[in-house]
Amino acid sequence: MTALDAPHPDRPHRLYFAITNACNRSCPWCSVYSRPGLTTFLTPNAMAAHFPEHGLFEVQLEGGEPTIHAQFWDFVSSARENRRCSRLILSTNGTRIPAEAVARASWLRRLGAPLTIKVSINHHLVEADRRHIDRLRGLADSIAELDVTDDVKLVVNLRRRRTEDDQWVRDLIDSASLSEHTNDFFLQRYGLAADNDELDVPYLAGTHFTLINPDGEAWGTDLIGRSEAMGALP
Repeated sequence: MTALDAPHPDRPHRLYFAITNACNRSCPWCSVYSRPGLTTFLTPNAMAAHFPEHGLFEVQLEGGEPTIHAQFWDFVSSARENRRCSRLILSTNGTRIPAEAVARASWLRRLGAPLTIKVSINHHLVEADRRHIDRLRGLADSIAELDVTDDVKLVVNLRRRRTEDDQWVRDLIDSASLSEHTNDFFLQRYGLAADNDELDVPYLAGTHFTLINPDGEAWGTDLIGRSEAMGALP
């Protein structure tokens, strides 16, 4: 079964911008060493400098947790104002998605379309906040209530440990009727999990993308190099 948001030959080149290395959570296997208290933040102008001169492209805002960046909405505006940016992707831990339906609908409209929201989920996030699943269910409902012409997609990326029983997280997803939106992955061996031999090494799903770090440095498709460089940032 093909993963949701998987690369395909016709997809425009995607730029993955880690706009900060700071996060409001501390997942113990973070692939890019993010945690609270880090201080490296990309600027919207530095992001725009990486936009290709010709052709369509996509912009993915990630981190760290991108929504804690003080200029988050400036990044959204910069992507939307470029007519060759064919899609915005927000990769988030989901903890800052508005809980109230009206506020959530306003948040979605401000993000605009075409849009993909990719929300991470794992046992650590759910144990820290049992409302996490409810937040995702509410987001799915709000997306379904948008105008039918809006191209807005939800992708839930479940990350499981290989040596632990995380089936209970999967069961929560299924009970919330979120299965159709969910990718089910195992954690991979890089970042804070680089020394865990029980995990598989990361693999590239396609190569038509560029990784950019919060200091503005581009790493091409080098997941490991990008990760280690993120870990060295203040």
